[in-house]
Amino acid sequence: MPDASLSIAVVGAEHIQVAARLSEYGQPVTLVVPDKDDFARLEHGLPAAAGVALRAEVPRADLRLGDAGSGADISLSWPVGSRPAALFSWSPSAPVVEVLGDVVPDGVQDLISRIGGTSVLLPPEAVPPSEYLWAVVTTEVERLMLTGASPVEIDDALEAHGQCALVKRMDVLGNERMLHRRDAVFQSLDWCDPPLLLARAVAEGRWGRSTGVGWYRYPGGGGPVEDPLVEDLAAEEAHFAKWDRRDVSAPDIVASLTRAKDDAVAQIFQGSSLRRHDVEMILRASVGWV
Repeated sequence: MPDASLSIAVVGAEHIQVAARLSEYGQPVTLVVPDKDDFARLEHGLPAAAGVALRAEVPRADLRLGDAGSGADISLSWPVGSRPAALFSWSPSAPVVEVLGDVVPDGVQDLISRIGGTSVLLPPEAVPPSEYLWAVVTTEVERLMLTGASPVEIDDALEAHGQCALVKRMDVLGNERMLHRRDAVFQSLDWCDPPLLLARAVAEGRWGRSTGVGWYRYPGGGGPVEDPLVEDLAAEEAHFAKWDRRDVSAPDIVASLTRAKDDAVAQIFQGSSLRRHDVEMILRASVGWV
Protein backbone atom coordinates (compact mmCIF):
# COMPACT_ATOMS: atom_id res chain seq x y z
CA MET A 1 0.00 0.00 0.00
CA PRO A 2 1.19 3.56 -0.68
CA ASP A 3 2.49 5.46 2.32
CA ALA A 4 0.70 8.81 2.35
CA SER A 5 2.90 9.94 5.24
CA LEU A 6 6.07 9.48 3.17
CA SER A 7 6.92 12.70 1.30
CA ILE A 8 8.95 12.29 -1.89
CA ALA A 9 10.46 15.06 -4.00
CA VAL A 10 11.52 14.24 -7.56
CA VAL A 11 13.85 17.00 -8.80
CA GLY A 12 14.16 17.95 -12.46
CA ALA A 13 11.79 18.11 -15.43
CA GLU A 14 13.79 15.32 -17.07
CA HIS A 15 12.55 12.97 -14.35
CA ILE A 16 8.85 13.53 -15.01
CA GLN A 17 8.42 9.87 -15.97
CA VAL A 18 9.78 8.82 -12.58
CA ALA A 19 7.23 11.04 -10.83
CA ALA A 20 4.47 9.69 -13.05
CA ARG A 21 5.48 6.12 -12.36
CA LEU A 22 5.42 6.69 -8.61
CA SER A 23 1.99 8.32 -8.86
CA GLU A 24 0.66 5.31 -10.77
CA TYR A 25 1.28 3.31 -7.62
CA GLY A 26 -0.67 5.83 -5.57
CA GLN A 27 2.38 7.42 -3.94
CA PRO A 28 2.04 11.17 -3.30
CA VAL A 29 4.98 12.88 -4.98
CA THR A 30 6.13 16.41 -5.75
CA LEU A 31 7.86 17.15 -9.06
CA VAL A 32 10.33 19.98 -8.47
CA VAL A 33 11.20 22.04 -11.57
CA PRO A 34 13.56 24.94 -10.77
CA ASP A 35 13.92 26.05 -14.42
CA LYS A 36 11.34 28.76 -15.15
CA ASP A 37 10.79 27.77 -18.78
CA ASP A 38 10.35 24.10 -17.94
CA PHE A 39 8.02 25.02 -15.08
CA ALA A 40 5.82 27.15 -17.35
CA ARG A 41 5.72 24.38 -19.94
CA LEU A 42 4.72 21.75 -17.43
CA GLU A 43 2.35 23.91 -15.42
CA HIS A 44 -0.29 23.53 -18.12
CA GLY A 45 0.83 20.19 -19.50
CA LEU A 46 1.51 18.02 -16.45
CA PRO A 47 -0.83 15.02 -16.50
CA ALA A 48 -3.48 15.33 -13.84
CA ALA A 49 -2.29 12.14 -12.17
CA ALA A 50 -3.37 11.71 -8.56
CA GLY A 51 -0.66 12.60 -6.09
CA VAL A 52 1.58 14.62 -8.46
CA ALA A 53 2.23 18.22 -7.43
CA LEU A 54 4.42 20.77 -9.22
CA ARG A 55 6.82 23.02 -7.28
CA ALA A 56 9.61 25.40 -8.26
CA GLU A 57 11.60 24.85 -5.05
CA VAL A 58 12.53 21.69 -3.20
CA PRO A 59 10.10 21.18 -0.30
CA ARG A 60 10.81 19.45 2.98
CA ALA A 61 10.68 15.77 2.14
CA ASP A 62 11.61 12.39 3.56
CA LEU A 63 13.16 11.24 0.31
CA ARG A 64 14.62 13.10 -2.64
CA LEU A 65 15.18 11.67 -6.08
CA GLY A 66 17.26 13.70 -8.50
CA ASP A 67 20.34 13.94 -10.68
CA ALA A 68 22.44 10.87 -10.07
CA GLY A 69 25.69 12.50 -11.12
CA SER A 70 26.75 9.04 -12.23
CA GLY A 71 26.09 6.26 -14.66
CA ALA A 72 22.79 5.60 -12.93
CA ASP A 73 19.62 7.31 -14.14
CA ILE A 74 18.58 8.90 -10.85
CA SER A 75 19.72 8.97 -7.23
CA LEU A 76 17.85 8.82 -3.95
CA SER A 77 18.95 10.71 -0.83
CA TRP A 78 17.71 10.47 2.74
CA PRO A 79 17.56 12.66 4.62
CA VAL A 80 17.27 15.37 1.99
CA GLY A 81 20.59 17.17 1.56
CA SER A 82 22.74 14.15 2.37
CA ARG A 83 24.96 12.36 -0.14
CA PRO A 84 23.11 9.99 -2.50
CA ALA A 85 22.41 6.76 -0.65
CA ALA A 86 20.85 4.81 -3.50
CA LEU A 87 21.29 4.77 -7.27
CA PHE A 88 18.39 3.82 -9.52
CA SER A 89 19.17 2.33 -12.95
CA TRP A 90 16.04 1.91 -15.07
CA SER A 91 15.85 -1.12 -17.32
CA PRO A 92 12.93 -1.62 -19.71
CA SER A 93 11.36 -4.06 -17.24
CA ALA A 94 12.16 -2.67 -13.78
CA PRO A 95 14.69 -0.52 -11.93
CA VAL A 96 17.66 -1.93 -10.08
CA VAL A 97 18.54 0.07 -6.96
CA GLU A 98 22.04 0.01 -5.47
CA VAL A 99 21.62 0.93 -1.80
CA LEU A 100 24.71 2.15 0.06
CA GLY A 101 24.29 1.20 3.71
CA ASP A 102 24.08 -1.56 6.26
CA VAL A 103 20.32 -1.96 5.82
CA VAL A 104 17.63 -0.76 3.45
CA PRO A 105 15.29 1.56 5.42
CA ASP A 106 11.71 0.31 5.53
CA GLY A 107 10.31 3.32 3.69
CA VAL A 108 12.90 2.97 0.94
CA GLN A 109 12.34 -0.77 0.55
CA ASP A 110 8.58 -0.17 0.34
CA LEU A 111 9.17 2.42 -2.37
CA ILE A 112 11.43 0.07 -4.34
CA SER A 113 8.88 -2.73 -4.04
CA ARG A 114 5.99 -0.51 -5.17
CA ILE A 115 7.72 0.46 -8.40
CA GLY A 116 8.64 -3.14 -9.12
CA GLY A 117 12.32 -2.64 -8.44
CA THR A 118 15.03 -4.85 -7.03
CA SER A 119 17.45 -3.64 -4.35
CA VAL A 120 21.12 -4.60 -4.07
CA LEU A 121 22.73 -3.78 -0.71
CA LEU A 122 26.30 -2.45 -0.78
CA PRO A 123 28.76 -1.34 1.95
CA PRO A 124 28.33 2.40 2.73
CA GLU A 125 31.70 3.39 1.25
CA ALA A 126 31.65 1.02 -1.72
CA VAL A 127 32.08 2.15 -5.31
CA PRO A 128 28.65 1.26 -6.77
CA PRO A 129 28.98 -1.35 -9.53
CA SER A 130 27.05 0.87 -11.97
CA GLU A 131 29.64 3.64 -11.55
CA TYR A 132 32.56 1.20 -11.82
CA LEU A 133 31.10 -0.39 -14.95
CA TRP A 134 30.53 2.98 -16.60
CA ALA A 135 34.06 4.14 -15.70
CA VAL A 136 35.50 1.11 -17.48
CA VAL A 137 33.12 1.28 -20.45
CA THR A 138 33.57 5.02 -21.12
CA THR A 139 37.34 4.60 -20.99
CA GLU A 140 37.21 1.77 -23.54
CA VAL A 141 34.89 3.80 -25.79
CA GLU A 142 37.44 6.63 -25.70
CA ARG A 143 40.27 4.27 -26.60
CA LEU A 144 38.30 2.96 -29.57
CA MET A 145 37.62 6.51 -30.78
CA LEU A 146 41.28 7.45 -30.41
CA THR A 147 42.26 4.31 -32.34
CA GLY A 148 39.99 5.21 -35.24
CA ALA A 149 36.39 4.08 -34.60
CA SER A 150 33.67 6.71 -34.92
CA PRO A 151 30.69 6.94 -32.53
CA VAL A 152 28.41 5.67 -35.30
CA GLU A 153 30.69 2.70 -35.99
CA ILE A 154 30.81 1.80 -32.28
CA ASP A 155 27.04 2.02 -31.83
CA ASP A 156 26.25 0.21 -35.09
CA ALA A 157 28.60 -2.63 -34.16
CA LEU A 158 27.05 -3.01 -30.72
CA GLU A 159 23.45 -2.84 -31.96
CA ALA A 160 24.19 -5.42 -34.66
CA HIS A 161 25.45 -7.63 -31.84
CA GLY A 162 22.20 -7.14 -29.88
CA GLN A 163 23.65 -4.68 -27.36
CA CYS A 164 22.87 -1.11 -26.30
CA ALA A 165 24.25 1.79 -28.35
CA LEU A 166 26.68 2.90 -25.64
CA VAL A 167 27.79 6.20 -27.17
CA LYS A 168 24.19 7.37 -27.65
CA ARG A 169 23.44 6.36 -24.07
CA MET A 170 26.42 8.40 -22.86
CA ASP A 171 24.91 11.40 -24.63
CA VAL A 172 21.54 10.78 -22.97
CA LEU A 173 22.99 10.43 -19.47
CA GLY A 174 25.21 13.46 -19.99
CA ASN A 175 28.92 13.44 -20.72
CA GLU A 176 29.69 15.93 -17.95
CA ARG A 177 28.10 13.51 -15.46
CA MET A 178 30.01 10.59 -16.93
CA LEU A 179 33.31 12.50 -16.70
CA HIS A 180 32.74 13.68 -13.12
CA ARG A 181 31.85 10.26 -11.77
CA ARG A 182 34.49 8.43 -13.82
CA ASP A 183 37.20 10.69 -12.46
CA ALA A 184 35.89 10.05 -8.94
CA VAL A 185 36.10 6.28 -9.51
CA PHE A 186 39.64 6.57 -10.90
CA GLN A 187 40.74 8.62 -7.89
CA SER A 188 39.09 6.37 -5.31
CA LEU A 189 40.77 3.29 -6.82
CA ASP A 190 44.09 5.07 -7.42
CA TRP A 191 44.04 4.24 -11.13
CA CYS A 192 46.25 5.97 -13.67
CA ASP A 193 44.79 8.89 -15.58
CA PRO A 194 42.24 8.00 -18.29
CA PRO A 195 42.45 9.29 -21.87
CA LEU A 196 41.62 12.98 -22.29
CA LEU A 197 39.08 12.76 -25.12
CA LEU A 198 35.99 12.82 -22.88
CA ALA A 199 37.40 15.69 -20.80
CA ARG A 200 38.06 17.74 -23.93
CA ALA A 201 34.59 17.01 -25.32
CA VAL A 202 33.00 18.25 -22.09
CA ALA A 203 35.25 21.33 -22.01
CA GLU A 204 34.07 22.18 -25.53
CA GLY A 205 30.42 21.97 -24.50
CA ARG A 206 29.70 18.49 -25.87
CA TRP A 207 27.63 17.53 -22.86
CA GLY A 208 25.15 15.39 -24.75
CA ARG A 209 21.55 15.44 -25.82
CA SER A 210 20.52 17.99 -23.17
CA THR A 211 22.66 20.67 -24.85
CA GLY A 212 22.03 19.58 -28.44
CA VAL A 213 25.56 18.32 -29.06
CA GLY A 214 27.67 15.53 -27.62
CA TRP A 215 29.25 12.66 -29.51
CA TYR A 216 26.33 13.23 -31.88
CA ARG A 217 24.38 16.36 -32.82
CA TYR A 218 20.68 16.73 -32.04
CA PRO A 219 19.38 19.39 -34.43
CA GLY A 220 16.12 20.94 -33.28
CA GLY A 221 16.06 18.69 -30.25
CA GLY A 222 15.49 15.68 -32.48
CA GLY A 223 17.29 12.37 -32.84
CA PRO A 224 21.05 11.82 -33.07
CA VAL A 225 22.90 12.83 -36.23
CA GLU A 226 26.53 11.94 -36.99
CA ASP A 227 28.97 14.77 -36.27
CA PRO A 228 32.16 14.59 -38.43
CA LEU A 229 33.88 17.04 -36.08
CA VAL A 230 34.08 14.28 -33.44
CA GLU A 231 36.43 12.27 -35.67
CA ASP A 232 38.59 15.37 -36.15
CA LEU A 233 38.64 15.85 -32.37
CA ALA A 234 39.67 12.22 -31.79
CA ALA A 235 42.38 12.37 -34.47
CA GLU A 236 43.83 15.53 -32.92
CA GLU A 237 43.86 14.06 -29.41
CA ALA A 238 45.43 10.86 -30.75
CA HIS A 239 48.18 12.93 -32.39
CA PHE A 240 48.91 14.75 -29.10
CA ALA A 241 48.99 11.44 -27.23
CA LYS A 242 51.08 9.72 -29.92
CA TRP A 243 48.30 7.15 -30.23
CA ASP A 244 48.52 4.81 -33.24
CA ARG A 245 45.40 5.06 -35.39
CA ARG A 246 43.99 2.42 -37.72
CA ASP A 247 40.71 1.12 -39.07
CA VAL A 248 38.73 -0.73 -36.42
CA SER A 249 36.36 -3.47 -37.59
CA ALA A 250 32.95 -4.12 -36.06
CA PRO A 251 34.07 -7.48 -34.58
CA ASP A 252 37.08 -5.73 -33.02
CA ILE A 253 34.82 -3.09 -31.47
CA VAL A 254 32.53 -5.71 -29.93
CA ALA A 255 35.45 -7.85 -28.74
CA SER A 256 37.22 -4.86 -27.15
CA LEU A 257 34.17 -3.68 -25.22
CA THR A 258 33.24 -7.24 -24.22
CA ARG A 259 36.72 -7.80 -22.76
CA ALA A 260 36.49 -4.51 -20.85
CA LYS A 261 33.06 -5.44 -19.51
CA ASP A 262 34.12 -8.95 -18.50
CA ASP A 263 37.23 -7.62 -16.74
CA ALA A 264 35.09 -5.08 -14.86
CA VAL A 265 32.62 -7.73 -13.74
CA ALA A 266 35.45 -9.98 -12.55
CA GLN A 267 36.95 -7.07 -10.61
CA ILE A 268 33.61 -6.32 -8.94
CA PHE A 269 33.42 -9.89 -7.64
CA GLN A 270 36.84 -9.71 -5.98
CA GLY A 271 36.29 -9.31 -2.25
CA SER A 272 32.55 -8.82 -2.80
CA SER A 273 29.57 -10.76 -1.53
CA LEU A 274 27.48 -9.77 -4.53
CA ARG A 275 25.80 -12.54 -6.48
CA ARG A 276 26.42 -12.83 -10.22
CA HIS A 277 22.70 -12.31 -10.76
CA ASP A 278 22.90 -8.96 -8.92
CA VAL A 279 25.80 -7.74 -11.06
CA GLU A 280 24.11 -8.88 -14.27
CA MET A 281 20.95 -6.96 -13.30
CA ILE A 282 22.98 -3.80 -12.61
CA LEU A 283 24.88 -4.24 -15.88
CA ARG A 284 21.65 -4.62 -17.85
CA ALA A 285 19.86 -1.70 -16.16
CA SER A 286 22.71 0.83 -16.11
CA VAL A 287 24.90 0.10 -19.12
CA GLY A 288 22.21 -1.68 -21.15
CA TRP A 289 24.32 -4.80 -21.62
CA VAL A 290 22.61 -8.18 -21.81
